[in-house]
Amino acid sequence: MEGENPKIIRLKDYFKKHPEKEGGDSLRLVGLLSKKAERVPFTKEDLRFLYEIDRRILVDGEDMERAIGTLRDGRNARADLVTATGLRPNEISLTEEEVFKGGSKFHFGNIYLADVKLPQDFHLPEQVRGSIQIGDVEDDQEVTFPKKVIGDLLIERVESMIGRDLPQYLEGTLYIGGLKQAGDLHLPAVFIGDLHLPSLINTKHFKMPKGFRFTLFLDALATISNVDFLKEFSGGKLYAPNIVGYSRESIQARGYNFELIDMRP
Repeated sequence: MEGENPKIIRLKDYFKKHPEKEGGDSLRLVGLLSKKAERVPFTKEDLRFLYEIDRRILVDGEDMERAIGTLRDGRNARADLVTATGLRPNEISLTEEEVFKGGSKFHFGNIYLADVKLPQDFHLPEQVRGSIQIGDVEDDQEVTFPKKVIGDLLIERVESMIGRDLPQYLEGTLYIGGLKQAGDLHLPAVFIGDLHLPSLINTKHFKMPKGFRFTLFLDALATISNVDFLKEFSGGKLYAPNIVGYSRESIQARGYNFELIDMRP
């Protein structure tokens, strides 16, 4: 097409050179770039895809990453998210200040609270597309986590997870520092990402999400008091540099389906 967007031309050329990558999310992005160039309005489903409301966009290559930003640039994010989610404008937050005001059901963007003293009763939006970082969570603090997070959830320090429900759906890294006992930890039912529990020393009652296939980091763990959780791995990796009695050979001999990794230089 005469006058076609140079970015679209470059992406199409990329697919010609790499036909194995054509299709899926990458091809859908090219379609949205064409719509933008031709001033064709995006549909509700286009916007849900573009703002990654249901899941992350899976692309490979810097051009495809930049395409996402190009498509979002200059748009009214709040208006787009109202269309995509069906929520009211005041139920959507785009800044941390709006999160603290309360009433947000959907947040787009990162939420950095590591240096902020949280209120005694603090509610995060029901869904977050972005990463969340929280500092110390005191035992008497009530923190309500989102039901769905597409991004990382990083809790720097918490001693107990009693009465604290993690998201039901997490597409990103989960880091929980300070937690030594796993008995009250209920991990997301859908968990797509790595799990860091650097202070955990007791795996009694620890249950992994079914089909977990990413990396589990247990920096402080020396002994495994509950081997059942190891059976939940589905091709994932375990980093436990202080663990005693396990080796690559013994894991294979016991029929476990994960890899013991050593990240030391």
